[in-house]
This record gives sequence, structure tokens and C-alpha cells, in this order.
Amino acid sequence: MYLDTRSQEKMMLSLVKGLNASYTAIQLFFLENRHLCHTQGWCDGALLENRIQSFVEQHISNISFDEVLFFHLSRRLNTVEDNLVDNLFNLLSTENAFSKFLNMREIAFVSKNRRLELYFKGEHFPLKESYGVGSGIHYLRWRLGHNKKGNKDFCVNGFAFKDLVYRNDYAQSLMRAPEFICNLSDFLEMPQLISDYERNSKYYCFEYCVPLDEVIIDENAKLKSNIGKVKHLLQAIVRWLYECSVCGEDKITANGNPVLRLKDTATMLEKHFVGKEEINRELLMKA
Repeated sequence: MYLDTRSQEKMMLSLVKGLNASYTAIQLFFLENRHLCHTQGWCDGALLENRIQSFVEQHISNISFDEVLFFHLSRRLNTVEDNLVDNLFNLLSTENAFSKFLNMREIAFVSKNRRLELYFKGEHFPLKESYGVGSGIHYLRWRLGHNKKGNKDFCVNGFAFKDLVYRNDYAQSLMRAPEFICNLSDFLEMPQLISDYERNSKYYCFEYCVPLDEVIIDENAKLKSNIGKVKHLLQAIVRWLYECSVCGEDKITANGNPVLRLKDTATMLEKHFVGKEEINRELLMKA
């Protein structure tokens, strides 16, 4: 069973199940917090968080949630026919539609000591920190495993809530091309890479239903148990619905949407796929 986080209405139904609390009880809790935590024109965030945590702890039900919805935003090449999502290391170091797209433009990546080395037109481009700040170098070093102390990121990521996901700044930034392509384009001073990718791709929100034990909650990566993850997500849902109720949906920035990810070496498998929605400029403008 999973927490349904597709919309505010379905999130409220999930709360009623997950907290064994009635709709009325949850609304009364929102009303109490509005009077207790909002005084003199500002909100006592620490008090609000403590009250939300206590509310979830006191009311959590015995229902076993062992899956979570995972919304992955991706500008996908038209030649890709499956609905799996591979990690960046595999995408760049094996033969697939993404690496072929880059290879056709004389861009290649070679695996060396669990990091990826960049080659352009047959020449090795070492990712030195001395390159200009605006060149995309810091992003590329991080994503390709070049930072010291193991600070790297090859993982597949997404959001826990579909609600207002297109309002997120990250969603807006992917309209033309993936973040990796944009930074690589800056580094190689190759602006046509972005326009080529946009012309040969479509932008989607992919929905997956994933076992909780395979998912890492980015803001609390130390959580290992399913019950700990469920409590964290229930608290996030309470906070989200409370802010929508008190502040109004038009003032929600969508930055409170929990970021989910898989392990660096993991692939989002086809069997977890639920559906996808094509994203266009009109949809983003409405958000």
C-alpha cells in the first residue's frame, strides 16, 4: 500500500488512513495551529514543526505503507521507448540513446576509478577546479564523481508530491534540456547542444510506485526503516496541506515538496512505472 500524493484531495485521504484521524480532526488541528503558531504577523516555525511531529506520533495508524509514489521530471529523447530511468553513471558509460546522442556530437565519457572522464573531439578534458565559475565545472565535477571525500551524485531523483510540482523552480528549468546537458553545454561552449536536445526530445513527468526500502528521502537520508520514512512523509503531507489551507495555494512555492532518490548505482525499473504526463509551456505557465 502507498500514500497517494497525486493531489491535495488524495493526500488528505491518505492522512485520514495513515493517521487514523477524521477529516474534521485534521481541520481542527489546522485551526488550532493557526491560532497558536501565527502571532503578530509571523509564524513560529519551530513550534509548528513540534506540533506536527507530535500530532503524527499520537495518531499514526497500524496500516502498513510499504510503497511511495515517485514523480520524476525528465526531458526524454524521442528515440527512448522504455520507461525505466538509469543512473547517470550508466547512462554515460554504456551504449544507449543518451550516450549515442552525445557521441554523435563527438562527446564521450570513459569510466575510471568510479568517476567519469570527459572527452570532446577525441581530446581529454580534465575537470579542474580552476576553470571559470560560470562554466558549469562545479556541477560537472559533482555529477561525474570528481569531488574529493566521495561527494558525487549519479542517482535518479524525483518528488514525493505531484501536487504543484510544475511550480517548482527545478521543473521550470528543465523545459529545454536536462540540467546535465545545460551545464555540459556551458562548459564546452556549445550552445547548440541544448537546442539539439530540445528539438529531439519531449518533456515528461513520470510516475512510479516504488518500494519504500529502495527510496532515500533526501532531507533525511539517515532514515532506514519504512516506519521512519512513513512518519517523515506523513509530517510533510500535514505541513503541505496546512500551508495550503492557511496561506492559500497561490502562495505556496512548492519548495516543501520532499525530494526522493534511489541509490547512486540503482535504476528505476520498468515494473515500477505507473504513467507519464507530457509537460508543455502552457502547463508550466498555469502552475
